[in-house]
Amino acid sequence: MRVEKYVGELLVNFFEMNVSKIPEREEDGVKTPDFECNYDNGEKYIIEVKEKNHNPELHAEQEEAFSNNEIFEVISPVEPRAVLEDKIRDGGKQISHYATDKKLFRIVWVYFTGIDSYAAFTNMEKAIYGKKLISVLDDPNNVYVKDCYYFDYSYFYNFKDTVDAVVLSRNSEAKICLNNFSEKYDEIRQSKFISKFEKGVIDPIVDVEENRTFIVDAPIPRKDKEKVFSYLREYYGLKKLGCMYEETYQNSFQIPMK
Repeated sequence: MRVEKYVGELLVNFFEMNVSKIPEREEDGVKTPDFECNYDNGEKYIIEVKEKNHNPELHAEQEEAFSNNEIFEVISPVEPRAVLEDKIRDGGKQISHYATDKKLFRIVWVYFTGIDSYAAFTNMEKAIYGKKLISVLDDPNNVYVKDCYYFDYSYFYNFKDTVDAVVLSRNSEAKICLNNFSEKYDEIRQSKFISKFEKGVIDPIVDVEENRTFIVDAPIPRKDKEKVFSYLREYYGLKKLGCMYEETYQNSFQIPMK
């Protein structure tokens, strides 16, 4: 409830939306989403808020480290996780069950809490887009890396009929991930809501057009990584490619107060 209230206040005060809280109830075993929103220009939105408290068990470990005057460190792999997919699936199901108006923009807002929230925040974006970091090794004197959209299975492709965009936020940080598979992709990227994010918009089509990333835009089984790499080599005219292992690192310490 605390996170819902926080997001609701943001929608009113920062995004300058007209916001109505949807009364909580269940219909056919499906909970209602959180907010109906609109702008005076006619844009309408349904927004479902999800909270993800990542690795809550780390709190006890942190307290133990602090009690021993030690630095607490967390190293987490960057990889998709099924529990994150559930947040998008459930949110999309709630929205589509409640609202059948196809003109509505359907948004799931995921707020991450916990000591290791940055890892989940990063993992979610990777999983949404099936994104991997690819190393290009053609020239030993010019090795570089680029993110690649849809190298892996993508949440967005699976939920293209129920979710138009996902907001990811933690602390004071927020970004919005556009679903380029949605039939309303062209409309939502021009919306007033999106304009409020300024530089915090993740848009695969723009990133590819501006040569910031690769993309696998082909009906290739994502389990067959050699076929995926073969596509990238042929499409981009490259020879030697690799997939980078990624992880996040955080540390914290306690300052004694006298």
